[in-house]
Order: sequence, then C-alpha cells, then structure tokens
Amino acid sequence: MRAARRHVSAFSLVGEGIDEGIYPAQVAARWGVEATNVAVAPLAPGALAEEARLLADVPNTPNAAYTDRLRQAASTRGLHVMLNGGGADDWFGISRASYADLLKHLRVAMLAHRWRRDAREEGFMGWPAAAKAAIWPLVPGPLQAVARLLLRRGRTPPWIDRRFAARVQLRERLERHHLRLPYSSHERYDTWHQAFSGAAVDHYEQFERSSARAGIDTWFPFFDRRVIEFGLSVPADLRWHDGRPKHVLRRAMAPYLPQSVADRRTNPAGTHLILRGLDGEGGRALFEQMRLAELGWVDPMALLQRFDRAQALCAAGDPRYHWLAMTLWHVAAIELWARAMRRELCLNS
Repeated sequence: MRAARRHVSAFSLVGEGIDEGIYPAQVAARWGVEATNVAVAPLAPGALAEEARLLADVPNTPNAAYTDRLRQAASTRGLHVMLNGGGADDWFGISRASYADLLKHLRVAMLAHRWRRDAREEGFMGWPAAAKAAIWPLVPGPLQAVARLLLRRGRTPPWIDRRFAARVQLRERLERHHLRLPYSSHERYDTWHQAFSGAAVDHYEQFERSSARAGIDTWFPFFDRRVIEFGLSVPADLRWHDGRPKHVLRRAMAPYLPQSVADRRTNPAGTHLILRGLDGEGGRALFEQMRLAELGWVDPMALLQRFDRAQALCAAGDPRYHWLAMTLWHVAAIELWARAMRRELCLNS
C-alpha cells in the first residue's frame, strides 16, 4: 500500500475565489499522498477565441478552462489517469424539484423547514423561484400552456430569434426532450433530466476533449451504473438531512475522510469566472455585433439585457446571476465558433 501511494497525487485549484487547497491537503495528509496546488491565473484576452479557431469547435467554458492546468500539471508529473468526482451531486445531491414532491404529499412543515435551511445557503435561488419550484410542476399541462400564453412566455428562450426557432422547429424539439418517464417523484425525474441534458453531455464531452489534449485518461467512479442505480433509489429524506445534501454519501465516506471534509457544505462552481472569461473576449461588445445575429439565430438586444443583468447581480453578490451567466456563455461559445468558421457559414443557413 505504501508503495502504491507514492504514485497517487491530489491536485487542486487555489486562488480567484476557488481556494480548494485546504480540503485535498487534509485528505492527502490523512492517506499519506502528495498534494499539489495549482494557481488560478486569469485567461489571456482572446484565449477562448483562439481555442475555437484551433479546435474548429466551441471552446471550453471559462471556469472549466482553468482545470486544464490541473491536467497539465498531472501530465508533467508523468501521471496518466485522474479521478473526477462528477456525478456525486447528480445521484446523491437533492434537486429543488423535491419542493414539489413535499407539497404534493402535503408535507408543508417539512417544506417550510427545507426552505428555511436552504435560504441560509450561499446559492439559494430566492423566494419567488423557490415557490415556483414547489408549485409549477403540480400545475396540469393545459393550465401551464394557458399561463404561458397570458404571461407571453413561450417554450423557446426569448433570446433566440423567433423566425429561426420556427424554421428549425425548436419548440417541437424541446418538447420531445421533456419525456414523460414513469418516475415516482418530480425530484427523480428532474435528476434524470438534468443528468442527460444537452448541457451535461456538452460538459463531459469537453472534459474528455481537454483530458485527451493533456494525455490524461479521466475516470468518473460515480458514473458506474451500479452507483447510479443506487443513488436514484435512495429516498429524498435520506439524501438531504438537517440542511445538508448528499447525506448518504457523507455517512458512507465518513470513516475515510477528515471530519471537516465530510461536513463540508461549500462547492464553488466558479461561475464568476465565466463573466471574467466573457470580459476577456470583449464583454458587452461581444454581444453588440454578433455573427449569430447576422445569421438570424439570436436576438442581440435580449442577450444584452441578460448580460447587463448578470453583471449587476454578480456585483451585488446575488447568486441568481449563475444561470444568466451560463446562458450567456453557451451563446458566446457558439458565437466564437461562428466567427472562427466564418468562411464556412452561409448567411442564409
């Protein structure tokens, strides 16, 4: 065992609000393995546009791009395999769709308790969104359609050009994605839906691409089918306990982790780095003169409004900027790709 441990190292990012070093260091000390901190440094201006040009593909999400340095550090050490914890939040965390399950079964006291505890967390969605998460899934489909009509909210995102959405039948595609699977709860359906969404597929495909470029084979133990099936079978009450998600996983790993790691509540997503990455590619100007607008794919004014709101919310420390930033980045990534592929794209496509 001692000989094997010499070939095991822990790598973590430190700096720029993603100081993870303390937790891997504690685990490394617990098991006698080497811990390496990799400093987070700002991406060079235009780095993501250059990546789109070199790859002839959409670039990595800015906050994910920083993890490339972890893989490069491991590769420099002569390591070839890295373990990643992706999937733990998917199968053992708890979705806000559980609010609807509690309301459906009239567990109002537990719902109020969940809301109070969740409101103390850094990434709380806000009370209007929390109420919607509890009520909206219980509204019958026909009434949802009426509500969208009255509120003038369609199924397609408002920042996508309506004519383009109609031409590619975007609404029908989105509706086909929302399969009515026979799950026993709203939470379990939401878990499946999020884990197999286009955003999740894109994330892991980019992860594999970055790993391959560094000569690293990344393994995801939590994506073992047996682990997935077990995680989906665990009742919500056992996955969330006393204000802490992933309760079952914490209990299972308690003998192997320092107490501070087992009790940890934070999990920095680094979403603020997305806005910094957008600034490095031009910031607001990136959305003012868009190739995608020339192609008739997006509504640039709607995107500019979202950009300004995301910046304001982030400056105010309001976590609601998270989803706005993610939307902006997905559009920006395609924009950078479209600019790189300008000669191959036709204005009438």
